[in-house]
Amino acid sequence: MRAAVSETSKNAIRRILWEGRACSKRELSRLTGLSVATCNGALNEMEAAGEVVLTERVQGRAGRSAALYRVNESAAPILAAYCELKGGERVLSLLVVSVTGRVLARSEERLGYLDARALVDALEHARTQHPEVVQVSLGVPGIIQGRFVRDCDISELDGAPIVSLVENALGLTTVAGNDMHTAAYGLYRELGINDEVVTVAYFPEGVRPGTATVYRGVVVEGAGSFAGMVGFVPAERGGRLEAPEPTDFTAPCPELVAHCLASVVTVVNPDLILCTGELVDEKTLEEVDGLLASWIPRRYLPQLDYRDNMENGYVRGLVARALDARLEAGALRAAPLYGVE
Repeated sequence: MRAAVSETSKNAIRRILWEGRACSKRELSRLTGLSVATCNGALNEMEAAGEVVLTERVQGRAGRSAALYRVNESAAPILAAYCELKGGERVLSLLVVSVTGRVLARSEERLGYLDARALVDALEHARTQHPEVVQVSLGVPGIIQGRFVRDCDISELDGAPIVSLVENALGLTTVAGNDMHTAAYGLYRELGINDEVVTVAYFPEGVRPGTATVYRGVVVEGAGSFAGMVGFVPAERGGRLEAPEPTDFTAPCPELVAHCLASVVTVVNPDLILCTGELVDEKTLEEVDGLLASWIPRRYLPQLDYRDNMENGYVRGLVARALDARLEAGALRAAPLYGVE
């Protein structure tokens, strides 16, 4: 009896197919460095488990046809959720997402109050509606230290052991991260940039802004996951240096935006800063760029780009972090992932 193919080999194949590609065994062998025989064995096992499907056959050289394999998008989806503060309302977005990042279902709730119990209840309800989900990926507008939420814009979530609460209630492996760190990771993956330093900066109305920087696939989170929280950088207020209040971030405030970005440029010196949020637009960024140039030599300034919406990057980041955890920790191995015993 042939020995089962190692998870390490299967993971190499998963990384390729999770990009949404359809590949033959020979192509996967070339892309992963595995032998064709190993790819053949892995794909046979993954197909039997319902993880991949044979989608079509294409004509190859010498008249031979080659089978193309694609990931089964309905198998082992992720429950991705993120909450944000908008105009005093708590907005909770819930999405069921395939391993390739395709949104299979979504809903949104607007609440006046969102503590840990309310968040867990919403996730439990979503899982009842979508029992096929096998993992939870959560983004919050605060710091995740261990399994706890700290310094959250949604104050009632502060101090909640959110990862443990969700795992205990839903019985699913759960990952959680800061909204900016997660969005930056997703946008980095979307752009396909490997060697540049990329920063994402979010400037919402009435909330302290945050940034996140990625280099070679690694989010710079810092010792306490506080890196990039530029809304706390002291600025002059009434003749004194003080951390701005959330209410100070009200349009128009190009000087305050430039002040925040100057701290990023001088500490991280990124190649590119992607800016989004209610406080910025293309015209504002032109003014911000001029202010930065008056403080910092132009040759050290990054490219400033405006993004009117970062949700795609955010969702991509939620999925990517869930899949990273699935690969690195062998997540979900205790139960069948793909509905096949």
